[in-house]
Amino acid sequence: MDLLRGSRHMLRTIHTCLAVSLIYNAVAAALAATGTISPLIAAVLMPASSFTVTAIALGSRTFGAAGTGDPIRAQRQESPCP
Repeated sequence: MDLLRGSRHMLRTIHTCLAVSLIYNAVAAALAATGTISPLIAAVLMPASSFTVTAIALGSRTFGAAGTGDPIRAQRQESPCP
C-alpha cells in the first residue's frame, strides 16, 4: 500500500510540476510577445521556472522511512555507520 500511495503522490507531483512550468513559461512568453516586458527579462525569468519545478519536486519527498517521507532518514536507518 505504501508503494501505491507513494507512486500516486509522485504522479501528482509530476503533474503539478508540468502545469507550473507550462503556465509560467506561457505567461512569460505572452508578456514578452506583447511587449509588456522585454525579451531579455523574459529570457532571464525562464530559468526561474526550472528552479520552481525543482523546488516543488524536492519538497515532495514521497518515499522514505516508515511514514516519515524522509528518504535521507530511511537510508541512514537501513545502513548504520560503523
